[in-house]
Amino acid sequence: MISLIAISAPDAQPNEVQTFISLLEVGLHRLHIRRPDWTKQELIQLFREIPEKYFPQISLHGHHEIVSELSLGGRHYKGHQQPKEGKEMISKSCHSLDELAPELNTILDYAFISPVFDSLSKPGYNTGFSSVALHSWLEENKWKLDYEVFALGGVSPKHLKALSSMGFDGAAILGGIWKEKNHLARLKAFCAYLEEAG
Repeated sequence: MISLIAISAPDAQPNEVQTFISLLEVGLHRLHIRRPDWTKQELIQLFREIPEKYFPQISLHGHHEIVSELSLGGRHYKGHQQPKEGKEMISKSCHSLDELAPELNTILDYAFISPVFDSLSKPGYNTGFSSVALHSWLEENKWKLDYEVFALGGVSPKHLKALSSMGFDGAAILGGIWKEKNHLARLKAFCAYLEEAG
């Protein structure tokens, strides 16, 4: 079975907290909150709307001091940032296979590599990898890694079996969920991913 991570839209969406909770309840592995333009206070207000029992499954992009303050489950870093050790899950975004090198990522729990397919949420943000190159790299290097590798970018339900065959541990989804404008449509979209994930 391939694990699924959902990444929040970069700005607030209608009924998003209801969507976060429903996704976690039906089988989402982890939820990433990414709000690049939000202040610390805006993020704290968002977390006040989410029941604390879900906090261990949530990773935050930026404003990492909130992770400790609220006992969230993880910190996510940009590719150029050096992750810091902690008791939480540590993840980062990579945009080249070189960035996945084990010696650069000794404290990671998992990494995103993107864009694996043409992005669903960012028009013109096209894949920089061939499936052959990804499969070859994972086949050659996966055994050296102490962390999991998740595919990000343009992932639709039909891609999940191929990603699993290529050696990915999971997939991160953004546009596949948030392109839907209402809660029930988002949940239905995610269930299509779950069905294909095995």
